[in-house]
Amino acid sequence: MNVKKCYEQLEGDYKGILFRLSNDEAIIRFLKKFLKDETFSNLKKELYLNNREKSFLYVHALKGICSNMGFLKLLKKCSDLTENIRSESSEITVTTKELFDIVEQEYNHTILTIKETVESE
Repeated sequence: MNVKKCYEQLEGDYKGILFRLSNDEAIIRFLKKFLKDETFSNLKKELYLNNREKSFLYVHALKGICSNMGFLKLLKKCSDLTENIRSESSEITVTTKELFDIVEQEYNHTILTIKETVESE
């Protein structure tokens, strides 16, 4: 799968990332870095530990990464979770966990799509 098709499947901003990085080879380098990034796994761990403050930091960081990479659909899901954690009390709520499940589903889709792309390049 080529990079443009990858972004189509992710409902991402291919034109924006291409403008920022200039070519598909550079985009692929950053896609590979995204596969190795531990922000999502740290978010998952902190939510499991019921640590709202660290969860907020990690989901906010993931949101920023998604914005920079043009992963618009995952960005929206992370944004919803970020705002939920920001507005909640000191405890992680059921709603927060439900929103995280949505983020996790989209994150897993993103990872699989990226793997298909970088393996075919």
